[in-house]
Amino acid sequence: MTQTRARAAAENNFEKYLEDISGKLSTLDEKFENISEIVHRLEERIESSDNKLDLIIRDNNLKQTFDKVPVSENEANITFDTNANLILQRRQTHDNNDEAYQKRREIGHFWKKMLNERKQAYWNAIRSESLANTYEQWRHKKEVILPRKYRIKPINKESDEETKIRMTLALQRFDAEITLLRIRVPKYKERFEECDTKMREEITKRYSDNVQSKLLEIWTADVNRESAKSESILESKKKWLDEYERTYGKEIVKNRKVNRQKKREYNVTTNSQMDSEQTYAKVLQSERDDNERDRINRKRFNRSDSNTEDNLESRPNQESTYERRNNGRMSGYKHRERQGFRVSEQNGNENLNRNCTEHNPSDRHFLERRKFHRGRQKTFMFKRF
Repeated sequence: MTQTRARAAAENNFEKYLEDISGKLSTLDEKFENISEIVHRLEERIESSDNKLDLIIRDNNLKQTFDKVPVSENEANITFDTNANLILQRRQTHDNNDEAYQKRREIGHFWKKMLNERKQAYWNAIRSESLANTYEQWRHKKEVILPRKYRIKPINKESDEETKIRMTLALQRFDAEITLLRIRVPKYKERFEECDTKMREEITKRYSDNVQSKLLEIWTADVNRESAKSESILESKKKWLDEYERTYGKEIVKNRKVNRQKKREYNVTTNSQMDSEQTYAKVLQSERDDNERDRINRKRFNRSDSNTEDNLESRPNQESTYERRNNGRMSGYKHRERQGFRVSEQNGNENLNRNCTEHNPSDRHFLERRKFHRGRQKTFMFKRF
């Protein structure tokens, strides 16, 4: 029963740790989203500022050019009208861009959701297609190259027939995975195309033509950026697969039984550590309970014992209320000397150095008592010699 309770307590502690970790991770995720949103806003503002700065610089250059080149009055008027129209058009474009980014923030939740779903579907599609092509090449080689999860491990004293059966089963599983990957590719492609369609429909339904075109441009830019990230990750995966194909048959395949044994030993060690921690926690709790009882008894003693210093000297052999309640009782800490205490006066210049054997506290804590003597408050503290 003790082992069962300890194991249940360890499982409860483990669940609490997992809950704390999940809560902290969710908090970090929310903070990361807020930071990314702020960074994106800063990027938008920087881009808008750069565009306005370019416009100002170009206008200044055009003005300097007109001042230097001598032209007729009609040509100057025509050129001025053309430049004015160009400036107005560019300003209108910038206004449309600002409005488009503002509208994008209005549908930010839906935008991020569709972008994330499309990113996952696109990654699954290109990954499945790439793996299917690689696996088919490995399958049709003269010496079949199996993925690591399908490779058979050597077993001592196993016959050739059993090895062939296990090899046949591994090849069947390999063929089944290739077929599944081929089937999943069109499903993933249909999914990310559906995300594009939903996004276009949402933009068309909500906004006017100018904002629509700009929002679709922004959506295309975000999609291309995420697709480029997925393709770069896929390139690194392909390099790893090429290296695996090059070193196939030269690496050592470890036996899982060794790892299981190590894992079993690790679990035994971890459980023993958790049991010891649980025992130590119980000891600490018992110490806290004992200290709390001593504190309560000390308060009762201070309330009940209202005698003066002279009365204490007149009856040195009589046990106090505190001693009667705590005589022979151990606290959570180790045993200490219980005899030989002296009283020192803190608020006066005298040191009484008087042996007070009538009080014998049961713990190592200082016992503080307040008394009124000759019209002023004095504090006496029992200390060891």
